Amino acid sequence: MLGLFMSRSLRVRHDCIERVKIAVTRSGYPHQRALAHDTGLSITTVSSFITGKPVDYATFEELCRKLNLDWLLGSSEIAFSLLQSKQLLGTEQQKYQLCDLYSNNPLIIKIITHIIVELFNSDVEKFLTQNTLLVSNQIHNLLEQQLNFLSTLEQQIMYAVATHQQLVTINYLINKLPHISISHLFQAIENLYSRCLIEKTADKYTLQPLIIEYVQNHFHQNLDPFMNF
Repeated sequence: MLGLFMSRSLRVRHDCIERVKIAVTRSGYPHQRALAHDTGLSITTVSSFITGKPVDYATFEELCRKLNLDWLLGSSEIAFSLLQSKQLLGTEQQKYQLCDLYSNNPLIIKIITHIIVELFNSDVEKFLTQNTLLVSNQIHNLLEQQLNFLSTLEQQIMYAVATHQQLVTINYLINKLPHISISHLFQAIENLYSRCLIEKTADKYTLQPLIIEYVQNHFHQNLDPFMNF
């Protein structure tokens, strides 16, 4: 696994450093300073990331996305590090169980972590054994805060994915939104993907079950009349 958890920081594993250096070049950055300038990070921070020294989670996440290493952010180690950063109570096994329950999705894990801290005194075991309806209601409230600021197009894309019975291709979305330019469509998808609201598997898109439920229940009123539904 590329990322390795260290206290409240993450570092690139030693045997993966060469892959990260290759990703820098492939992403169009001739040197570390160019990447630092593009991200607004210091050259020292960028150098630390690339050479396998610890950086904070937000920096690790930003650089992974910038270098097209997004698949890493769905790893169990990254999800586990989010739980560890909040110093939750519980065994490692319980925390990994929690990560598996929500498919290691960083957004969902962040929401769940907030609920555990606020409602369950930071106790993972109590959360895992609690009434699911209570938990579901709290998750929906926090999802609403995350999703309220989406554009109409972003909501339409999520609704199209949520109501499809299988993984969605880009061509499917183009057919569903024929009046939207492809460039605008790709930009909206990238915005959703960068915020972990939509997931990509082999160039196809899907949503977490919790997000599907919310979108199906709350986004229908924002459908564009030109959508092919």
